[in-house]
Amino acid sequence: TAGNVTFNGTSGSGTGNNSIGVLLLGLSVNTEFSSININGNSLGTNVNSSAVVIDVDGSFIATSLSAREIQVNACTANDSALNVNIANATLYSNGGLISINANSLEIGVDSAVNATTSGIVSILTKGLPIGLGGIDSNNVLGLSGNDISRMTAGNLNIGNSTTPNLF
Repeated sequence: TAGNVTFNGTSGSGTGNNSIGVLLLGLSVNTEFSSININGNSLGTNVNSSAVVIDVDGSFIATSLSAREIQVNACTANDSALNVNIANATLYSNGGLISINANSLEIGVDSAVNATTSGIVSILTKGLPIGLGGIDSNNVLGLSGNDISRMTAGNLNIGNSTTPNLF
């Protein structure tokens, strides 16, 4: 495409299962000179709610071919709910920035976040500490060894100056 691609979604509120802000299911997005933004907000209070779910059955969900940015922003009403779930998908940017701003993140077995060796992958939270090698909890973004091993970048930035703790 010639312009930037943006997905915005907010789920309904309530206690029902699977209240999802943005669900990209079986969809491939390919851009050459544009950025891709995915912004999800789940108002559901059930633990099975998610702000952003990317599941494309093995395809590339977001391909930016010339060092452009892929940004994923997620927020859920339930602190125990999964903010970003990347399942059977690859976020790929050829030397650009892939930024994920969420309080919980799961990168599935057949998934990857790949900015190539000249790009940057940035993982930020909205005020939570980040636990390396751990799992998500109500008050910590846990990045397991499996999550980290599924990321490729020249620079992997985890947290920033406003991250309360990195442990």
